[in-house]
Amino acid sequence: CKQQFRLHHQLTSSRLPNIARGYISDPKRLTRELATATSAPALLSILEHELDNPKFNEFHLGAAFSRLAKVKKTFDPWARRSPQLHELALRLDGMMQRDELDARGCANIFWAIASLKSEAPELNSLLPKLIETAKWKSVDMDARQVANIIWACATTGLSSSQLKDLLPWMLERIVDRADELEPQAIANCIWAAARLRTEAPEILEVMPVLVEMAQEQAGKFSPQGVANIIWAAATLREQHTCLPALLPDLLKQLPRVLDESIGQNVANIVWSLGVLKAGELASDGVLNALGSRGMALIQSLSSQELANAVTGFSECRHDNGFMSAAIKQ
Repeated sequence: CKQQFRLHHQLTSSRLPNIARGYISDPKRLTRELATATSAPALLSILEHELDNPKFNEFHLGAAFSRLAKVKKTFDPWARRSPQLHELALRLDGMMQRDELDARGCANIFWAIASLKSEAPELNSLLPKLIETAKWKSVDMDARQVANIIWACATTGLSSSQLKDLLPWMLERIVDRADELEPQAIANCIWAAARLRTEAPEILEVMPVLVEMAQEQAGKFSPQGVANIIWAAATLREQHTCLPALLPDLLKQLPRVLDESIGQNVANIVWSLGVLKAGELASDGVLNALGSRGMALIQSLSSQELANAVTGFSECRHDNGFMSAAIKQ
């Protein structure tokens, strides 16, 4: 079993900073320490002591994985080689074998491993058992947990057979729990459907339900959520004409979210409006606002994002100065 999770690099004699203290006796305090660690090395340093703590359980395991995903930008070669990461994977494998991982923990860890696919690719070897666990625990998952697994399916690079094995369970649950979906979960599921349209076209079967929920929650989407749904509407324009029907409601949200939108979001929105030939629907006011926000963020845009935005404004037959500024970049 240990061989299955062997890290790609041989462990060096260097060790993470040790914490000169005994085990944390209060389980809730241990959860707090794991959940508030400020970096991957800091969390792994806590685990160096606490993995052998008799109080360490599935809740702490889930907290550790979730926090690693949230501080993934602090991963360095040292953290990737750490024996604590290796041991954490072994603990998860053992808990799944003993059926000690509950629905919440399964969903959170599935999401975390998907988020860490670049920083800790060795963890992907846990996915086959996580898929089996997720299937049987799905009946106890709430709407957010199911949505997190659907999002993870679109980011982990699962094989077609794995998607066909897992997604039907999740899609059944997401329909059952549709009324409980929060705005971010709705946006994530719609984005995932667009990403998985080729590998798992069955996900498109739940789109009418997701669109209905999106219409009800249109005024509550985050900047990322608005951008993701508009992008999905353009990407799925041939498969689902019901998605572009959301555009009027989403365009009304742009004044609310545009100041907090990052460059990638702006470029995706403009590209999508161009693909959908929605320049007239968007109006000059919206397109000018997108151009102004794009100009403010132009230094942060990649060459592909610049090209997408230029294409979008061109298809919308709208010139607000962004295109000439982009060409000079």
